[in-house]
Amino acid sequence: MTELKPTPVAAIVSSRPARHGAPWEKDEVEKLVEEIQRGLTLSELADRHQRTHAGITGLAVRLIPPTLRPDSRARSVDFLAQYLRENNDTAKQLLVAHFRAIRSAPDKSRVVEQARDLAILSTAAEHQIESTATVPAEIDRIQTQDMRAKSVVSTVPATERVESYPNDTDVGTLVTVATSDLPRGRDYEVLGMRLGLDGQSLTLAEIGEKYGVSSERVRQIQERALRKLARGARCEGTPGSVLKKLLEPLRKNDRVLAIWLLEAASSGFEIPPRLAAKFILRTAGYTKARTAQVVDLLPAVRRSRKRRPDGLVRDRAAKRVESNVSRWLEHSEWPDIVAPPPPAAQLSALRMVNESDIAGSFHSYKLGRTVQYESCLELKVLTMLECSERVAYYQEQPAQISYSFEGRQRAYFPDVFVATTDGRGLLIEVKPTDNMALSVNRAKADAGRAWAHTRGWGWLIVSDRCTFREIEEHVVPAARWTLLENELKTRGFLTWRDTLRFRAKHGLTRFDFTAYIVQSGANLDRAYRVTAPNAPYPS
Repeated sequence: MTELKPTPVAAIVSSRPARHGAPWEKDEVEKLVEEIQRGLTLSELADRHQRTHAGITGLAVRLIPPTLRPDSRARSVDFLAQYLRENNDTAKQLLVAHFRAIRSAPDKSRVVEQARDLAILSTAAEHQIESTATVPAEIDRIQTQDMRAKSVVSTVPATERVESYPNDTDVGTLVTVATSDLPRGRDYEVLGMRLGLDGQSLTLAEIGEKYGVSSERVRQIQERALRKLARGARCEGTPGSVLKKLLEPLRKNDRVLAIWLLEAASSGFEIPPRLAAKFILRTAGYTKARTAQVVDLLPAVRRSRKRRPDGLVRDRAAKRVESNVSRWLEHSEWPDIVAPPPPAAQLSALRMVNESDIAGSFHSYKLGRTVQYESCLELKVLTMLECSERVAYYQEQPAQISYSFEGRQRAYFPDVFVATTDGRGLLIEVKPTDNMALSVNRAKADAGRAWAHTRGWGWLIVSDRCTFREIEEHVVPAARWTLLENELKTRGFLTWRDTLRFRAKHGLTRFDFTAYIVQSGANLDRAYRVTAPNAPYPS
């Protein structure tokens, strides 16, 4: 058998444009915006700025107001051009004025960028400058300090800067690994059940019933376990210490931290934002009092994001909903024989949760009743189903499905059933993108797909960023695939830290990594250890 040899990294780098990876300066951004407004093509822009197509489209996405961003980054230049044509010079000046330099080097995290996007969202849409003056100014100050601090270590090799490499997309991984590293016992079990390490996240009452104790006693055990989690951040090289450094730029600004937490919680966790925020902060070493102080800001932050949009934003939002739902239906796995969905009256939620503890709800005008959700990510999907004209009705927590994993028979509850206006039924599982690759979730998916298909329904796994089909079809660069495959063969398994080092050294994106796990059939456990297909987990 011919041995596969990795492509030298130097050969990959030498083929890149001259300014690939260089920080975007403000005058260069202004020039790019002018050129996009004039209608230059993506190839022309890349050639003029000596950047890759991905570099141009990536910047364009960051400049577009968050609610107007396209589903695909490849269309970002066209969307930005249309936005600039439809809006006045004030809107253009606002986007450029709040631009923050983007570093592509591994030691640049994105902790402030999303907060900046949220702070200027309503202003960019409505062309009002005065209401966003305070928060972006504070963010700019934090960003400047962060850049100065990091410039001191900019010459350190990438393999030695792992702690600075993770960004907001790694938060869920770090919290999960930190929890998994706790000594086995009642504390570990309670946090694991709250976080949902072995399936659905449980409420304090549900855990109390399982152990035969009160909810208050479970809460006390949870607080004791969180203190242990926080102590882990003191030790260099732990997931908690990595997360602590990731949050360092926002340490002195609780409101900006709360904005960032809300975004990280909604995209990387399957639990409600308040609980996710508590896990994040405690894992990063924050005290109980400081954690409560920041978490208490989340409701106000959420309310500030619910301002009524103007006509342009509403129209764009409606189009985006229909575009997303159409894409979901296209990416669903349909059985050979499609059966009509059951009447709405025959559907009911088979799993209820305590709203005051771990879930939320909203009134559905489409269904004429209250709908429960278990996470912000699930709420995003349900909101789109509520607004879409292609959805006749839907039902959350519609079924209990048995599946087998690691020799045990288990059960889980898929998130929502959808009846489309064209007479089809679709079972949907909502998962953060990274979690789609976990071996336990792929076992659930196999069982869920089979269960849905026997009833003539489609099957779909979706996050706020992509569908499972997009992960399956994503093209991982051949050189990086080979490098990762050889690394796995050589080491036998990769820990979460090995993976971060590998990504930092070879420029592998988190989405590339997730796609590799899914497409290769490799195993990924809850501690984010990777082993080759069919290989046993390391002890």
